[in-house]
Amino acid sequence: MMMSESAESSGEAGRGSSVGVGAFIDQPRVIHDGRHARAERTQKAVTQGMIDCLEAGDVHPTARHVAERAGVSVRAVFRHFDHLETLFAAVCELQYGRVLRSLRRVKVTGTLADRVVAFVVQQARLNERISPVRRGAQRYEPVSPAIARCNERLRQRDRDEIARIFEAELSSLSGNDRREAIRALAATSSWSHWEELRRHEHLAAPRARKVLEREIRAVLSAD
Repeated sequence: MMMSESAESSGEAGRGSSVGVGAFIDQPRVIHDGRHARAERTQKAVTQGMIDCLEAGDVHPTARHVAERAGVSVRAVFRHFDHLETLFAAVCELQYGRVLRSLRRVKVTGTLADRVVAFVVQQARLNERISPVRRGAQRYEPVSPAIARCNERLRQRDRDEIARIFEAELSSLSGNDRREAIRALAATSSWSHWEELRRHEHLAAPRARKVLEREIRAVLSAD
């Protein structure tokens, strides 16, 4: 019986070899693609699970906590992220992309007062959004290259925005003076300073924005 089926199959292959070969070539790729898609879904779920933990206030989530948030097994967490640094890198990429998509470019036209207010509103919105994740990431930044790189990307983004928005005021400065002014403004509008105002000075967001506006105007007027 098996010999008969084999001969029949051989005959069919001979009559339509291109169809038969094509089917056998595609099948491993389809299987591979299916596994790859499932692996990607699991990785994204775990990455989002880590962010969910941090945003819920769990600044040191365990693998079990992340797995519960992601809806996967603890084994799946370790299978797809065999080192904590790889998970940090994935979290940083997801978070960075989401943050950038939520921002709007501040106009460079208008009065200085208008631009200061618009910039502060934007930075306050940014800092409020990233606060839960940054609090968790803060403890790992000294030992995690991925987190350090991500935070530096955000800092550089802030410096670039400051140089663009306040170019009219900064253009009169040269060399080191201009760089120092940009860094002073970046430090003033940074998440770390915002955290100081919100958590340690106990200011509500509107009051914290007023403080930032005053500080930014002081830096620009001094220069």
